[in-house]
Amino acid sequence: MNTYDLEKTRDYNMQLPHFGSGAKNEPQLVDFINTKILNDIRDKFTQVTGIHCVIADTDGRPLTKIDIFSRFCKLVRSIPEGRKRCEECDRVNSMIAAKKGEAIFYKCHAGLIDAAMPIVLKNQHVGNFLCGQVALQGDELDHDDIKKRISDLNIDERLLCPYLAEIEVVSQEKLIAALEMMVLMTKYIVEMGTANITQKQLMTEMKAKMELENMLKEAEYKALLAQVNPHFLFNCLNTIGRVALTEGATKTQELIYSTADMLRSLLKHSDRIIPVTEELKYVKDYLVIQQTRFGDRISIVYEISDEVRNAKLPKFTIQPLVENAIVHGLEPQKDGGTLLVKADRQGNSTIIEVIDTGVGIPEAEMEALRKFDQEYNSAGEYNGLGLFNVHHRIQHYFGKEYGLELKSRPGRGCKVTVKLPFIKE
Repeated sequence: MNTYDLEKTRDYNMQLPHFGSGAKNEPQLVDFINTKILNDIRDKFTQVTGIHCVIADTDGRPLTKIDIFSRFCKLVRSIPEGRKRCEECDRVNSMIAAKKGEAIFYKCHAGLIDAAMPIVLKNQHVGNFLCGQVALQGDELDHDDIKKRISDLNIDERLLCPYLAEIEVVSQEKLIAALEMMVLMTKYIVEMGTANITQKQLMTEMKAKMELENMLKEAEYKALLAQVNPHFLFNCLNTIGRVALTEGATKTQELIYSTADMLRSLLKHSDRIIPVTEELKYVKDYLVIQQTRFGDRISIVYEISDEVRNAKLPKFTIQPLVENAIVHGLEPQKDGGTLLVKADRQGNSTIIEVIDTGVGIPEAEMEALRKFDQEYNSAGEYNGLGLFNVHHRIQHYFGKEYGLELKSRPGRGCKVTVKLPFIKE
């Protein structure tokens, strides 16, 4: 057995710790490069060198077509036992080449000269580049020896002589030149496979990152929305309970209808981005309940420009701000006050303002609330849950440049400004 070890290919040589045995859980060449490309490489090699070749897996099974094999080799492989011997011969010698980390040439089980070059990706033996099916000058074919080697395959001897006569006899120089070409093409396959692995890993990592980010955003959204629901429902049901004790069924029925509408909206998880007009319906349903409770103490004013009525915003953006204004601004004030809801377009933004003439917020509390800190609760009287929730849901959808701005002076009321991108579709 001869080995091939030119200076040109020493950079490819390596000692490998493990080589594939063809097990299903081990990577194979076709996992990284499709067979069409491998067949194109095979065709180019044969066109340039004139020597038959095949690209095989680690078990010696061809990954490319064998249509350009010599007629003798096709004949041997046409018999199941012959094909088994060919593949086992290729497998054994390919393993030897892989352990050496270099190309070798050898005499196959039928007596022809073949060569093998391992294909190694990421220190993993994934396939083999094989060529040959020739005889060397000075070592002409011994037909009797070949017939003896394959005698048990019961091949028609009338075919053997003409088929063996077609076997090309090459000089050692031509064989070495073919091996050089095989090494170069193997390096090309390795580079292509490595690039494909890197690209596949990058795509997998990007996909996993996007899926994780989407999962985190979805979890954050659900957590924020879940915080609103019990807080809001408690206030509504508490109001209904008080009215039910003091008034007749007609008024209670109106309150229940308004609350039922809002419950349906809360429980419907689709359409998270809705038009301003739909959001205002939730606000009006809520205010039906609150005005029943407060009567003439609270007056409501709407200033909504036509341009923004169909603009989009996250569901339950305005209602929690209106609730905050009433519960923390107007309710503590003996004479009540006015609540103003405004919406207009400014450039590429939708601006919504919720303004009340209530008690305002002390400066000490404002500093914490401007940070939209849901944990802050001054003397157990005020917490920023509604503000926090709306602010972070807006930023969840549209980015850090959007959200809430809070202004207040004690005894002069409070104004919450919402900035959103102007979106109509």
